[in-house]
Amino acid sequence: MATASERDIEFGRIAVSRGLATKVQVEEGLKALRTGSSSARDLGGYLNEKGYLTAVQEDAIRGEIDGSQAKPRILGNYELLELVGKGGMGSVYRARQLSMDRIVALKVLDAERTKNESFRKRFIREARAAAALNHPNIVR
Repeated sequence: MATASERDIEFGRIAVSRGLATKVQVEEGLKALRTGSSSARDLGGYLNEKGYLTAVQEDAIRGEIDGSQAKPRILGNYELLELVGKGGMGSVYRARQLSMDRIVALKVLDAERTKNESFRKRFIREARAAAALNHPNIVR
């Protein structure tokens, strides 16, 4: 059984300050660790299990706390380099497309969104429409 530590509190502070998790989510995780109602080993693991943080975000915060660089994260044909932003649909990363060796913006949908079939179809349709745009003022 894990317990909330000073490291967990620091992890939560960073997650909230970066806008990656809410204060309520962090407090929920700390409470779960303190009461033993979670099998997670620490707050990062808890937030990841609940889908509040991605593994990339969890590793980045751990790296910040440890003062080290997180190992490269690979998602399919992409190496995730850094989190650019997070919104209602998911997270956007600066990534390297390995097959083309180019930098791209990669949107990763939240787990809850991917469970909805109609949402996935709409997202794919919009992505294809955006990819078809070709104009000098639009970044590919």
